[in-house]
Amino acid sequence: MSRQTHKRSRGRTKAVALVTALVVGGGGAVVVAQQASAGWGRGGDGGGWSRGHQEAWKPGGTIQCPDVGQNMEVLPANARTDVGQALADLDRQVADAYGQIPTNESEVADAEPGDSRQVLGDLENDREQTIQGIIDATGVSGRQANRLRRMSPCQVMPPANPVDTPPPAEGEAGGGGSVECPDVEVGDVPDAAQAEVDRELGLLQRQIEEANARLASSAGEGGPNFVDNAILGPLADKRTAAIDRIRIAIERTGAIAPTGLQDFARCEVGGGGGGADPVDTPPEDGGDGGDGGDGGEAPPPVSGGPFPEDFVDITTVTPNVTPPPADNGNGSTGTFTVDCGTNEEGQFNSDNVIVAPGVSNGAHHLHDYIGNIGVDAFATDESMAAADTTCTNGDQSTYYWPVLRVLDEDGDGTIDAAGGHNGDHNGGGGDGGNGGGGDAGQIGRDDVPPIDDELDNAHNSGRVLEPVEVSLTFQGNATGPVVDMPRFLRIITGDAKTLTNGTANANASWSCTGFEDSVQLTEQYPLCPQGSDLVRTFDFQSCWDGQNADSANHRTHVAFAGQDGSCGGGFQAIPQLVQRIVYEVPPGPVFAVDSFPEQLHHPSTDHGDFINVMNEQLMAEAVACINEGRECGP
Repeated sequence: MSRQTHKRSRGRTKAVALVTALVVGGGGAVVVAQQASAGWGRGGDGGGWSRGHQEAWKPGGTIQCPDVGQNMEVLPANARTDVGQALADLDRQVADAYGQIPTNESEVADAEPGDSRQVLGDLENDREQTIQGIIDATGVSGRQANRLRRMSPCQVMPPANPVDTPPPAEGEAGGGGSVECPDVEVGDVPDAAQAEVDRELGLLQRQIEEANARLASSAGEGGPNFVDNAILGPLADKRTAAIDRIRIAIERTGAIAPTGLQDFARCEVGGGGGGADPVDTPPEDGGDGGDGGDGGEAPPPVSGGPFPEDFVDITTVTPNVTPPPADNGNGSTGTFTVDCGTNEEGQFNSDNVIVAPGVSNGAHHLHDYIGNIGVDAFATDESMAAADTTCTNGDQSTYYWPVLRVLDEDGDGTIDAAGGHNGDHNGGGGDGGNGGGGDAGQIGRDDVPPIDDELDNAHNSGRVLEPVEVSLTFQGNATGPVVDMPRFLRIITGDAKTLTNGTANANASWSCTGFEDSVQLTEQYPLCPQGSDLVRTFDFQSCWDGQNADSANHRTHVAFAGQDGSCGGGFQAIPQLVQRIVYEVPPGPVFAVDSFPEQLHHPSTDHGDFINVMNEQLMAEAVACINEGRECGP
């Protein structure tokens, strides 16, 4: 598991974000049962992704579809609701496809040849119509419209760590060597495009890792052209799309993108023969506990999450926090703190009004809300401006984030079911919702409303934890004064789909009280020592384009400051929201953040959402405190 290097924010100790943002929509990856891995190739009739022949299904793979939301360049204000609905429809279509694919041995046995082609063909047709609706709503045409249309097809990919992968037979493709791709050389990147380019470069690396997993799992399959058709061809298509997005990001700033970028799209397999196997494969003869002997039973597929490797004892982690940018003498050093409580009122829903307005259950996971009362998918600027608030100073802004749950219902220090699928959404046990006994059940909330099963959120279960502390601090810029945020500015920090998109946009920061100055984690949950509490920190973007309260992908209108603290590309410094959430959790690896089903509760998927609804007077007060170097608030 890789380690992230974090910078410490000014004021309270915080981890500085890597880059931005969450994009929901366009399908992603959904855990499915998938066929035993001869590669998927595009069918000659255009009816989706198909195989040359039908083979046995194998559980644990993923349906992977291009992410339409991340590839949208423009989103007119009058199209926001329609596009949000369409992006949510794309996610639901993938979930529906998952429901049509066998998930256990009995269903596998009943599957008919051609079922897979039908499922993915229907999915492609549904996506095609939905994407055309997005094109019509936004009015895009030409190259932009054609790029969106090409995102209709999806494919099924094998498990990242398949069970019992046989060695390749002599003369067959797959299993040997590894995928080798040229480094994408982008040269000097404009500051305004750096975050987006970094995200795409991270995604390119993720694509190579997935291709290597595919190569390993396809050992012994296919003919002489199998690797080209099933692995390298699809990889080249994905790299072409990512590289094109890099070009667009650079050119959007007015700069000239390097020529010949598409020359980096094609990869090859090298180091065959004696190359190391990229995945662990069981010994052929089974051995103790193996499945290669007579009468042996294959281990069940791993699913759900979180997994043991998602946790680490924080006392064993090498310090990784570096100091924040030094003030150059002109910086704005004050702070403005807001007290909005810890969601004592029990405001919860699985909507996301920023990325999926007008769509119930657009997030597919439960959010905690503080501040503006009554925010859901159908909230408008007008309704938020008229709403009450939980904030003591009258701040009507809404602050929300995925809930944290305890997955250990009986208090024995272990997750009770694979992935924490251990009951209803409150983690209610047989005693009417008060937990199944033990200390873990006693600290969960009893006031979380149940979610309709039809909303397909059963992957998020366990007792929701109420924070013991939530602090909201707006701080300044190391190089100069900050300007007022516009009212209704929307900011999302982090990426809820890192297992699909890669970690380039991840902004999760997990730590423990007493360790925040030294250790911040993105890709693992910390296990805190006795007397120390779990801490989630979100450092939001603090540079604004000076014009837009939102953008098509909900991120390009804001950015993070550079390493020296300055805002580049004509962006202006605004107060930086630093959100710190503290929890008492039971000992052991028994908690997790809510997530999309395919994201397996991975800690890197943590994210925060904010809509500024401060009135002009309160915002002016905040900016004055920050620019004058004062500490204001409760």
